[in-house]
Amino acid sequence: MGHKHSHVGEPTSDHATRRSISDRPLATSRMPQIEGLVKILTKKTLGEKSASGIAAEIFAKYVFPPYQDLGERLFMYFAHLIHSEHENILSAKNFAVAMENFFTSQIQDELQLDVYLKLYGESDWMNITPTGFRKLMLIAYTIAVDHYSGGPASCKYYSRTINAVVDAVFHHKTSLSQSYVSQWILQNCPRLTYGLHRYVLHTLSTSYRREGEESSGLEASTPVLDEEPDFSSDDILLPLSEVWLLAVSLPELYTRPSSSPTRATPNGLSPQSVIAKMMGSVCPSHWTLLYRSSEDGLGSNRFNHHVLHYRGPTVMVINCENDMQYCIASSMEWRETHQYWGDHNCVLLQILPEFHRLAGGEPKLLYFNESIRGYPVGIRVGPAPQRPILEVNADFTHVIHQGAPYSLIELQVWGCGSEQLREAQLDVKRLQIKDAEKARKVKINPEDWVDNPDRYLLELAGHPTFARENPRHSSMEEGSSRNQGQRHS
Repeated sequence: MGHKHSHVGEPTSDHATRRSISDRPLATSRMPQIEGLVKILTKKTLGEKSASGIAAEIFAKYVFPPYQDLGERLFMYFAHLIHSEHENILSAKNFAVAMENFFTSQIQDELQLDVYLKLYGESDWMNITPTGFRKLMLIAYTIAVDHYSGGPASCKYYSRTINAVVDAVFHHKTSLSQSYVSQWILQNCPRLTYGLHRYVLHTLSTSYRREGEESSGLEASTPVLDEEPDFSSDDILLPLSEVWLLAVSLPELYTRPSSSPTRATPNGLSPQSVIAKMMGSVCPSHWTLLYRSSEDGLGSNRFNHHVLHYRGPTVMVINCENDMQYCIASSMEWRETHQYWGDHNCVLLQILPEFHRLAGGEPKLLYFNESIRGYPVGIRVGPAPQRPILEVNADFTHVIHQGAPYSLIELQVWGCGSEQLREAQLDVKRLQIKDAEKARKVKINPEDWVDNPDRYLLELAGHPTFARENPRHSSMEEGSSRNQGQRHS
């Protein structure tokens, strides 16, 4: 049995005042998709189990063939909804009523989250263990990235990512109340079960149309990224599991699908459309690497060159010693100023070793200064300017988190906007390079060079000037001197 814990700075629960889905009045009307599925599953149960009604094993086998454990848990929840004494088989009528009640009650995000915490919680439907929560995290991650070749296991860091969340929630406790865990998720990674829930709804809604098939419409085996990186490589830029975790934790503007044309899947939808239907883009396809310190050089000037003038949201990932990892998400264009800036969509996260949302939801969270004298230099993040939560020094060699220094190993910045924003940034850079070339090639007339102060500086330094080497201009210079002498005489 779990116990409800309350700590300073941790979420508190108001679930006692909310009505559980199981307390809602049961629906009595029927939906066409439910009628069709009931007929199919009743026939299958009779044929394979020689029993009337619908069996849990048949439901999991034919409705959720790739994730039968999820199907069995969902069937048990249906039985819980109608207070059935039998968890392994339900009458066709009771199954239809429970399924329709499940459909019509999934409106509020908190209620959706409660359902999946119950599915993977303990038998009392009130508490959840670290093992159960880890299974919930794993199924949510698996469904979100199953369309990648190699599946979830293609990222060898997925266990580390999931454990970072589990450890942050439980703090070595053996069980916690589901209400506490729900509030923690809503505050730190609020879209954790969005993809899972939309997959379940889609599967339940379309299963009656694909009798005998073993795949769901949302299980399109198409990559979301146009070019799939090797997520098993040791030199991976950003592990797939961390991309998923950021996608379910940051505001939606960071994971909106790209507006550019994309390849279509066999069912006529583009990869982005498929994932957008599932949760508004589970794993973003349009993140563009703007800056990587190991390749582009360390220092605020290199960051300035590669990141500024990108007029879209960005995600900065900072890897430090002792496996410390942070994320600074900026919804606005980075700028150099002596003042803090940013809107309520700017977020600071600690990804490893434990996942926490450190700041966000308030304006003026970010600060960057490279050259303005009299003000701190580097990057600072936090709502209180005098006490920043996170600091990166100007050389990008150290990170300070609430007073504790860490050596910076690598810093990456990803652009989360459209391809047009990236092209616009590159256009600005090309223009800057062109202007710099023009400034280096300023042409000076021989007449202007005679009185140019740079000429005298060169002569003082012992360098021959163009006028001295060119007889024609030397005669011009001597004639000018004679004319000046005649005027004086």
